[in-house]
Amino acid sequence: MSKENNQLALFEMKEWWEDDWEGMPEFVQDDLNAYKSIIVNFEKEEDFREFSKLIKQKMKLTTKSIWYPQMTLESILNKRYKSES
Repeated sequence: MSKENNQLALFEMKEWWEDDWEGMPEFVQDDLNAYKSIIVNFEKEEDFREFSKLIKQKMKLTTKSIWYPQMTLESILNKRYKSES
């Protein structure tokens, strides 16, 4: 505290949430972004269907993106909060 006016300096003030979070485990957010993304163009629908078979993933004409290898429900569920302890 400043001796001159008994007021806390701005950098000495706690954030409003600090008392509530005291002793909580650290939050670790892994990078969940794709390693690499590419755009694949198809000349014909037949080519699109063949590609779908080659990668063994069901795709529709409305499909915007996929993961390769295909993500399973288990691999998505493990991308939640985890404690270091």
